Amino acid sequence: MSPKVKIIITTLLIISGVGFYVLYKNIDPSDSIYVPKCISYTTFNIICPGCGVQRAVHSILNGEIIKGIYFNPLIVLSIPYVFLLLLMYIFKLKYKLPKLYQTLYGQKAIWILLIILVSYTLLRNIFQF
Repeated sequence: MSPKVKIIITTLLIISGVGFYVLYKNIDPSDSIYVPKCISYTTFNIICPGCGVQRAVHSILNGEIIKGIYFNPLIVLSIPYVFLLLLMYIFKLKYKLPKLYQTLYGQKAIWILLIILVSYTLLRNIFQF
């Protein structure tokens, strides 16, 4: 990838991140008609693993971590995991720390994450939390 393309992609990611931050910091998804609602919940009354993510992000950005955990505990717990993945990608740590990268993001880790996601979805729908 050429340096110009990297600069363009980086700039677009920064602009998107700032826009995302401003949007979710200032607009409460619970009260806004402009924020999309969950299709699986509105159509089938099934709570998907992503239900509550927008409200959780809004709460976290406004310093209400406990409220964010209430809306979607899985997303709140996954933020450090995703952040570490981004750091490993940005600083090319997957080549410097291949064992750690393989442990956290290898095939076994993907299967474990899939099991967690399916279990979380089933439990959410059984117990309606």
